[in-house]
Order: sequence, then structure tokens, then C-alpha cells
Amino acid sequence: MQNRKLIAPFFAAALLSLTAASSFAADAATAQADKPTVTQKAAVAVDDSVITAKVKSALVSDKEVSALKINVTTKQGVVILTGAVPNTEAGDRVIKMVAAIEGVKDIQNQLQVKAS
Repeated sequence: MQNRKLIAPFFAAALLSLTAASSFAADAATAQADKPTVTQKAAVAVDDSVITAKVKSALVSDKEVSALKINVTTKQGVVILTGAVPNTEAGDRVIKMVAAIEGVKDIQNQLQVKAS
């Protein structure tokens, strides 16, 4: 009888420990699910570089804008364009070309009009 009295508190403590541990593990799993993995980060970087390459390729292949000096960077699908264009029409043409490229989420137009 006395053994049962001693075992009951230990059993209850063990049960509480298991409950707390499983709750902690669930919280840790949820927190990990919210954080991007290394693979996911690499996929975003690859996607960004692919988008940048597509934009640069489109700019080079277009006879009207290929001679323009436009710098292209991409961060999480947002294309950032810097450089100079000779007029607003050329800038608008570049924006339309970039907007048509698959994977582009947004465009930050930092192009400046500088007549040559």
C-alpha cells in the first residue's frame, strides 16, 4: 500500500513531463515550419537569378533597348531596374518587357531619363 502512495506522485510527474515535452516538441515543429529551410532559401536565390537572367536576355534581344545601360537585380521576385534611358517611352518599353516575364512579382523602376 505504501509503495502505491510513493509511486503515484512519480507517475503523475512522469505524465506531466511527457505532456510538457510533447507540447514543447509541437511548438518547436510549428516554429520550424514558419522558418524557411536552407533549400527554400536556395530556391528563392535560384529563382531570383533566373528572373534576372531572363530580364537581361529580353533587354539584349530587343533592338530598341539593347544598347541602353540598365542594371537589373532581383530580390524575392521583385525586379529592381537602375540606369539611364534616353526618354520616357524607352523606360515604359523596358517596364512592359520586364512585367511580361514569368516570375516577376513587382518592379521597382529607378530608371532615370537622360537625353543623350
